[in-house]
Amino acid sequence: MKKIIFINEDIFLDFFVQTDKQKYLFAKKLFESLVKGKIKAFTTVPVLITVAEKLEKQYGWKKKEVAYNLELILSTPNLKINFRDVLTSALNLYKANGIGFSTAYHAEVMKRMGSNIFASHNKEFLKMKDLKKWSDVK
Repeated sequence: MKKIIFINEDIFLDFFVQTDKQKYLFAKKLFESLVKGKIKAFTTVPVLITVAEKLEKQYGWKKKEVAYNLELILSTPNLKINFRDVLTSALNLYKANGIGFSTAYHAEVMKRMGSNIFASHNKEFLKMKDLKKWSDVK
């Protein structure tokens, strides 16, 4: 029985930004083993949100680059991700609405919970035409 390995955001970032050759090679070997089915792994929603935010804010990646690489993660064989369908839908919102990935994820969760009303000072939610701010609802 193969053990399942948790992959944290630093490994994804090491692979994508390649600022440290040893860390990049470690991540590359891990992902190659994963794709070949030699290992199984999982990651979480908070990890992927952190990866998206750091790629944009810390490394200056454009949304298009971030989205492409999140799509790669979501399609990686032998990588389990809870709420993959929610993340996939959130990725579409992220690409279409010019909002952060975290906001897109929460907007998708709101939709699935049957809500279109938010309580937040985050102005990105206002870019979503079908969402309403709680203080504006009469």
